[in-house]
Formats: sequence, structure tokens, C-alpha cells
Amino acid sequence: ITEFEKWSESFFILAKNRYCGLVSWTEGEYHEPERYVKGIELKQSRLPAAMKTAMGQVIDGILQGKSQEHITDGLLQTIVNVVEKRVPIADLTIKAKLKDNLSKYKVLSEARAGAKWANDNLGKGYKKDDYFLCSLNTDGEYIAFDDPAEIAGITQIGYGHMARKYIYDKVLPYYEVMGWDYMPLENALRGIQGQWL
Repeated sequence: ITEFEKWSESFFILAKNRYCGLVSWTEGEYHEPERYVKGIELKQSRLPAAMKTAMGQVIDGILQGKSQEHITDGLLQTIVNVVEKRVPIADLTIKAKLKDNLSKYKVLSEARAGAKWANDNLGKGYKKDDYFLCSLNTDGEYIAFDDPAEIAGITQIGYGHMARKYIYDKVLPYYEVMGWDYMPLENALRGIQGQWL
């Protein structure tokens, strides 16, 4: 049995099982258009709020038929705000949890690498089932903490690294699929500002 569940007035396929649409009809009811995503990181609550805001700007803009200029202008402001440290640290952290003790992992990447850094540098002792916040420092290394104040005098949040990894790198595939110029975003990361057209 095939049932007609949703109607999207616009639809964007990024890759197999990774797509989004602007849904305005669900199971027999018309409603205000709302974003629907499948297989896209935007849905993961653990990821940085700043990343989800940026991805939302791009996805909503594409689905609503906004121009490249309109979408890029908003995204440039987001990147500049992060690079210039105008975004709260809370919006640039990952909410992480260890599923196992660090000794059980063959490779310590991302949050696990941050947990090891915190154990080595802050004496945290993070272990299986522990929750913590994770970010990148000015060297691009993953770091972890419970409160950003704990890293004061030891390291600093790498705002530029966060902007690249969690904003630029996340929206780049959408720009590539659309055939848009992403150099203005690269320039914003490097602190080169001004009119981009």
C-alpha cells in the first residue's frame, strides 16, 4: 500500500538519503510551509547552535527561492560574527557523551579527542557515560570542558576554526550543488570583508 503523506512545494536533494523540502501538506491537512529534512545534520541537537543557524539560513533560502546574493549576505554576517568573537561560546560547543571509556577506542577523534585533552590538561577524568561540552581551540585541536571558564589561561576557543569546520564546511556542499560562488565565504573566514559582488 502506498500512501501520499507529504507535499513539498520545493525540494532539494544533496545526496542519496540526504534531502530537504518545504512541506505545506501533511496527511490530508494544508499548513504553513515548514522545513523537512532527512539525513542532514541540522536535526542533531548535539551540534553547535551557530552551525544549525547557518545551515538553516542556506537550506531555507534555497527552498524559498531566495537569491544567491541574499543567502550569502546573511551567511557572511554569521561567519564574521563567529570569527570576530561576537557569538557566545555556548553556541560554538558540541554536547558530547562518551559511549565507552577512552581506553576502549582505537582512534580518538572529535569529542573523544576533546575528552582526552580535558583529562590530560584539566584533570577531568571523563569516562563512559559522562557528558561534556566540546569545541576547537586556536590550534584546531578538540578540547572539552564542563564550563568554558575552566580553559582560561590554558587555551582559547578557536573561533576561526569553529567557523570553518561548523559553518563553511557544512554549507559548502549546498553551494557546490547550486553552482554558487563560495569565495566570499572563504574571504570572510580570512577576515577579508567588503562587497562581494
